[in-house]
Parts: sequence; structure tokens; C-alpha cells
Amino acid sequence: MTTNWYINKQGQFAYDPLVPVMVLYNNECVASLTSYSGGASKTYNWDDFRIPESDSLDTGAGEFYVSDNTPKNGW
Repeated sequence: MTTNWYINKQGQFAYDPLVPVMVLYNNECVASLTSYSGGASKTYNWDDFRIPESDSLDTGAGEFYVSDNTPKNGW
């Protein structure tokens, strides 16, 4: 995973604006965590703006939009 950032004039961390489209995918991560004791694995997907490989959860075209089928799960 790569995160491009800089410190602005106010001393705050900010995303690198040189490639605006890349800001949408700046912190994308798909990882697999495996238990040392039991060997069970789980996949974790996260991003600042979109969830990678979220299949039917994300139905948005240009931004993250939760499917109408998932509000019962707390979205």
C-alpha cells in the first residue's frame, strides 16, 4: 500500500493533489489476516472513499453508495 501525502502551510497532513484521481484510491487495501492459533483467515477490505472488492455492497457509479439491500446491517 502506498499513501502520497504532504504537509501544507498550516502544518497539516494532506493528500498529494498532483494526481486528483489517485486521491480516490490513495489508501486502498485488501488484506488477509490469519490466526496463529487456529489458522482461520479473514479478508479485510478498506479505503478512505471506496471499499475495494465490495461486490454488491457498493452500487455507486462515481462514489460509494450502499446497496438498498444492506440497511438492516447498520449501513
